[in-house]
Amino acid sequence: MQGVFYLFIFTPFMKWRSTRLRSWLRRITGLKSLLPCMRRLLKLYCGISMNERNTMSNLQLSGPRVKSSNGLSRQQIVVLKTVLLRYREISLQALQETQDHLQAFLEISDSEERSLQREEYRVDLTVQEHEKLQLQRIEQALQRIRNGSYGYCAFSGEPIGMARLMVQPTATLSKDAQETVEES
Repeated sequence: MQGVFYLFIFTPFMKWRSTRLRSWLRRITGLKSLLPCMRRLLKLYCGISMNERNTMSNLQLSGPRVKSSNGLSRQQIVVLKTVLLRYREISLQALQETQDHLQAFLEISDSEERSLQREEYRVDLTVQEHEKLQLQRIEQALQRIRNGSYGYCAFSGEPIGMARLMVQPTATLSKDAQETVEES
């Protein structure tokens, strides 16, 4: 469900070079200023740099043989915690920028200009809600790391697995449990 929303919101911005989209954005001038915000969010939600991915892959393949009952080594948990902390920092920064943009909208006095900015305002509100939700998930994941329950499925209690956590460090369900939840 979450991926569907991001695909819906970000697909037009990924196809920025399309002539039709550029002309559409020229007509609706308020959307042009959203592109930097969308790029930041894409960077946040699409993952981490290739160096970090390679480091995490190496940890997965050649990590210490001593693993906890959730299948993660101490070093892997440290790397995932670092990624979560960076995600939190980026989310807080994006949330602050969105709030600043919303505040600027409220200060617009010209009614004609304000009507042009309404669509941008609605998108900013949606982005703000998702940033808050993402921050909440990150904080919950960090809390699970602190209390030792990180890497376990909340539904079945089984280990989630490093591969899934590399893709989505805030995951609370294993792949099988997630599929079960989505089917119901």
